[in-house]
Amino acid sequence: RENEDSGKEQKTASYTVTFSIPSQVSYYLRIKTKDKVGNWSGTETIFIFKYDITLPNSFIITANGSNPSPWTNANNFLIEWTGTDTGKIITAWYKLEDPSGSITTGSSTAFTQNPLTGSFTIKVGTQGIGTLSLWLKDEADNTGGTSTVNLRYDTTSPTIECLWPNRNEWFSEQPVVSARIKDVSHPLYQGEIGTITILIDDKEIMSG
Repeated sequence: RENEDSGKEQKTASYTVTFSIPSQVSYYLRIKTKDKVGNWSGTETIFIFKYDITLPNSFIITANGSNPSPWTNANNFLIEWTGTDTGKIITAWYKLEDPSGSITTGSSTAFTQNPLTGSFTIKVGTQGIGTLSLWLKDEADNTGGTSTVNLRYDTTSPTIECLWPNRNEWFSEQPVVSARIKDVSHPLYQGEIGTITILIDDKEIMSG
């Protein structure tokens, strides 16, 4: 981009140029010199100045393919994200808070620029619902675009509580059995029940 001093001849050994920056583009400082007998040098690009004040934004983050993640009994999670930025992203920073309150921070440089996508794996130390926050930093030192994803980790087996009838009770007709099934290992979450199977004398009578 040309500035207001473009083309002006300067006769001092050192020179300071001041100009305003109206928009977020690349600016070039180019200089050529002339000696006393009129010989001109070629034009040299002294430096390129890239102006970028836009925060990284508009990115989507998932854990094991969704947000929140599916419930899993493995504590390894694949974090994937996509985003946009006017400049070049140099670091993805993250903070993981697991259900115990423990906080893990770190960074990742495993991503591509065009399109802007990244991924990394992380382990959760405590079962329950953890929260991972991710934000980006570009080459102009702009930091922003925070997004979060919940990591759902469960290693507790479900429990069964018989409500009626009492154990070892005799009946003259087929009884109706009432039971409560729980899968709760942390006050902040309840897992998802899969298949329920009922056995009588080690024979399956119902599954669903």
